[in-house]
Amino acid sequence: MYSDKSGMTNIGSRCFFVGVIASVFFRRQLNQIVAIPIPTHALPMAEQQEMIDLGIVFKARTVAEAVDAFLKAKNIIA
Repeated sequence: MYSDKSGMTNIGSRCFFVGVIASVFFRRQLNQIVAIPIPTHALPMAEQQEMIDLGIVFKARTVAEAVDAFLKAKNIIA
């Protein structure tokens, strides 16, 4: 659902390009696992990653400016 300029609610689909997610950040934890007694020199570990909802984002305006600059550099547009 979306609202138009007059405030009316419409049922349908709309798609907006708002940007590009370039990178996300994870919190990484190393947890020990209790191992059964066998001859080994390595300490077994379990790795857990959790996304912390932070990232690097390029807004749609920035992406459009980069595309325009590329096209101008290649003499594709004036």
